[in-house]
Amino acid sequence: ALLDLILLNSRQGFGHKVDSLISELKDLGRSGTYISPLRWSIAYGNAEKIDDAIRWMEIAAKEHPFFHAKNYPYLSDTFRNDTRFQRIVEKMDYPA
Repeated sequence: ALLDLILLNSRQGFGHKVDSLISELKDLGRSGTYISPLRWSIAYGNAEKIDDAIRWMEIAAKEHPFFHAKNYPYLSDTFRNDTRFQRIVEKMDYPA
């Protein structure tokens, strides 16, 4: 539910709310709730924290090398257009 709120608020331009929601997500993680690297990557990418998003995407790609990052619908354009993200996708060697 938090990830959905992060996506919604980021697309509406409510950056201050997104930061607050990411703090809530961090609290959940600290309390023992598992949050997948892909979810962290999506959250940070939509918050325009691209360095953090890339770091988590690299972890996600190692843990689950068969997910389709290239076509994943919840990634911001800024994140998707980052050359580091494009390198991760290239390493996954998806067919065209």
